Amino acid sequence: MHSSLLASLMQDEISVPTEFVERWQDDFARTHYGWIKDPVDNFIRIDTSRIVIEHVIPGGVALSLHCGFKAAQKVIFCYQLYHN
Repeated sequence: MHSSLLASLMQDEISVPTEFVERWQDDFARTHYGWIKDPVDNFIRIDTSRIVIEHVIPGGVALSLHCGFKAAQKVIFCYQLYHN
């Protein structure tokens, strides 16, 4: 299951689509963390607890700085149980 949205990474929280959370919430709760991959294959570890509780990924500003984003980005939500 994939979802996408245009996100302003100048905000500290990135909204996560409800359908995505509902599909993966048990896995998020069990693993406690996941990884975000940027377009040049940098990986950033994130805590998944707020995804389950509040449907947000915290740290949008830190992600944008780490990845070098300067404008809003299309965020594709695709969760895979891979080395988690």
